Amino acid sequence: MCDGAQRCVETPTASLCDDGNACTIEACSPLVGCVDSPNPCDDGDPCTSNECLTACVNTPRVRNDCRTAMSSKLLLKSTAATDRDKLTWTWTRGQSTSQAEFADPRTNASYEFCLFAGVANATIAAANLPPDPARWQPTSRGFNYRNPTADEDGIARLKLVGDDTNRSQVNLKGQGALLDITAPPVALPIRAQLINSQSNVCWTATYDSADVRRNDAGKLSAKATGP
Repeated sequence: MCDGAQRCVETPTASLCDDGNACTIEACSPLVGCVDSPNPCDDGDPCTSNECLTACVNTPRVRNDCRTAMSSKLLLKSTAATDRDKLTWTWTRGQSTSQAEFADPRTNASYEFCLFAGVANATIAAANLPPDPARWQPTSRGFNYRNPTADEDGIARLKLVGDDTNRSQVNLKGQGALLDITAPPVALPIRAQLINSQSNVCWTATYDSADVRRNDAGKLSAKATGP
């Protein structure tokens, strides 16, 4: 704590610097005394937005302006041996996307994948792929990401195919212990969402009870048709 002379003194009780405000983090500096800094309220979940409104509020960042597809599939597998966990998401016959809207993930565009479950939109899988000139390669209509070791949030592959006739594609594959997925069964509906940080374009699919083929211990599979 800080005493009257603004010196830091060890104490087992609460710090005298505590201002009672959940939106600040208090510290005692030997040089200047009590110092308050904003509380970032970071919950460690890349799929939530964090703010302090008298208390920390962490809100799922589910977007409603994402592009949809006429067909998509989702597969989740979670085992006791987490190195065998798997995630596959395919998104085909999707709304038109130009190659420019993929931006350039080799230099300045990152991609964030979120999987939400239930009416509360709890995060059950998340990944962030930063720009990387070695792992991203351009194609005639988009980009391919390859990481055989899956040491970037467990994502091994991501294929992006643009098309101007509503036949765009996204194909994501993840595996291994770094995947960090919630083991099925999970609450419905399930929402998959991929966001480009540079262009702000996103691609999504939703799976409800009519789309889910299996949702039991350790495995979930779903297929949706139509936007």
